Order: sequence, then structure tokens, then C-alpha cells
Amino acid sequence: DQMPVLEQLISDYGLSDSVTLLGAIDAVKDVLQSADIYVQPSFQEGMPNSVLEAMAAHLPIVATRISGNEDVVRDQYNGLLVPAKDRAALTQALAQLIDNPALAVAMGQHSREMIDTQFCTTAVIAKLERAYRGQTDVHSSAAENRPFPLRSRIVPRADCPSRPAGFWIRRLRSCAGCHARE
Repeated sequence: DQMPVLEQLISDYGLSDSVTLLGAIDAVKDVLQSADIYVQPSFQEGMPNSVLEAMAAHLPIVATRISGNEDVVRDQYNGLLVPAKDRAALTQALAQLIDNPALAVAMGQHSREMIDTQFCTTAVIAKLERAYRGQTDVHSSAAENRPFPLRSRIVPRADCPSRPAGFWIRRLRSCAGCHARE
């Protein structure tokens, strides 16, 4: 349990009035709705569901420019992407949003719009069906045109003869018979 170590660091740096460690929580939506900015300083991500939850809560995102985050955050649109392990860039991005609340609100609105148009169940299912039928360019480089995050993984049915239990979506066409709905 790292909680005592973290509490000591918070105290040592004089941050007790600014940092609250919530521990495990069930009411994630309530916590996100009380926030002004969501920060995801990861070194590695798959599909960052926590970022999607923050976007649904109308939050601007500050995240590291890594796989996963790049699939859901459009730099300068719904958030700011910074290089991984770059504290100065992370600090600067946070300061930019703190110093410009109107920008933060606009980015938060864009986050919610992206959830409603690109990541809702209906949109994702429609995009997947188009991709399975070969009607969508799954290699599009523009995040807003991707059928789903380019680096996401699709898990095929267990009886799929041609692939192991997980494979990159760009390989899906080679095994369309056991995935596409006809």
C-alpha cells in the first residue's frame, strides 16, 4: 500500500491544502464533474477509458503524447498533448488552461461533442460495421476520421482459425469471415 508514502510526500512538499487522495471510489462521475481539467500523464496506454469518462464529463484533457491518448485527444481541440516524461511541458499545458478558463471550457465542450459523435455506442458500432465490410479506411491518419482508435485491439471469436486471441484491427480484413456480419 503506497498511501502512507504518498501522504508523506504531500506533506513534505507542503501540498496538504491542495492535494486530496481519494483512494478507491465508486462515484467517478461525481468526482469528474467537480474537476476543471483532467490530466493523464501516462507512459503507456491502450484505450484510455478514464480519458473517455473525463471527456464525457465536459473536461479538457492534458495528456502525454502516447499511443491511446493520441487516439482520443485532438491537440489544441479538446485538450493538450505533451511529450511523455516532460514535466516542464506538462506544467506549461496545465498553466495554459488554468490561465485561460474560456479555452478550458471550449475544450471541455469539444470533448463532450467528440463523445456524442465519435465514441457513443451507435457511432462505434456503425464504424466497426463499415470497417468489417471494408467500407472505411482504417489507416486514416486524422483522429476524427478513424473508425475507431487505430491502435485498439479487436478480440475475435474463440473459434477463429486464422488468428490468435488478439490482433491489430488493420489485420481484420484477412479474417473477415469469422468477424463480419453478413
